[in-house]
Amino acid sequence: MSRSPIALTVAALTGWIASCGTNVLLGGSVDAGSARPDTSAMLDASQASLTPFPDGAYQMTISPTSNVVCMGAWVGMESAFSGITLATLGLVEGPVELLGTDATHVDFSGATIETDFMTTPVSLEKGGGPGVAPEIWIGIGTRVASGPLGSALIGVDLEADETTITSTGFDGRISAWYIDLAMDGTQCLVGFTTHFERL
Repeated sequence: MSRSPIALTVAALTGWIASCGTNVLLGGSVDAGSARPDTSAMLDASQASLTPFPDGAYQMTISPTSNVVCMGAWVGMESAFSGITLATLGLVEGPVELLGTDATHVDFSGATIETDFMTTPVSLEKGGGPGVAPEIWIGIGTRVASGPLGSALIGVDLEADETTITSTGFDGRISAWYIDLAMDGTQCLVGFTTHFERL
């Protein structure tokens, strides 16, 4: 039986965060020691993209239908998290800017990103950690709130799937990560499919 993309994301995030230790800066930056170009400047449309994702402006849309996967002691408790909506999380659609900063990192920036992830840019890493497929690019923004079953929201991740790239855009996912602070491995991920349309 195959595992859903969101189930793979739960497992991947768990392994990724555990393996990175203090080198993870929530907000998207992985390996805090590596230098990143300044992406605050205007994008140069003539610059060749450093990643499979064409640099430039996109309109991000988010499906209102969530997919919930729980692990650990919360397996089977998905219904407790089914009431979490885009409005609950304060997630909004809108324009974003994309810029490949090197061959394995791409930055998403703009007011929409800042609203959704509490930081801009969010840097996505290709195959962002153990268990993440190489075609999935993933980054995390810090979000702190309480949730169902005494859970704590600790972050919202942004994903981009390079296998879906067409001349008009590509698909991705936004997922809210809820954990039980007292029980390792007990967590639920509430995910929403996204699409990025070239402007």
